[in-house]
Amino acid sequence: MLLPPRSSLARGIDGVWWPRSRDLQTELPTVLPSVGLKLQTLECIHFSPADWTTRVRQLPARDGTVIETRHLVTAGLVVFTGPRVAVIYALIAPDASTSTAEEIAARHLPA
Repeated sequence: MLLPPRSSLARGIDGVWWPRSRDLQTELPTVLPSVGLKLQTLECIHFSPADWTTRVRQLPARDGTVIETRHLVTAGLVVFTGPRVAVIYALIAPDASTSTAEEIAARHLPA
């Protein structure tokens, strides 16, 4: 999935995620409850390998189904897709300073 540059997505961002590590599989449970409020069914997670140390192709879901993963070219975003909906989160690097995190959040979230 190719996305336009982040600057043109600023109004299309649904949230901001600041994980504690670069291990996608470990960090997903912290964000999935928030994503679940917007998606009834999660089918695929799109992420940039540059943002994470994990390179998983599939993740098991709680109900026994499998969630596919796909790579994004655009770093700094994670896209969660359902049957007809996508939820886009701006990603804050785990090692970002508080001021950098606040700047990213302010850029992508409504005041």
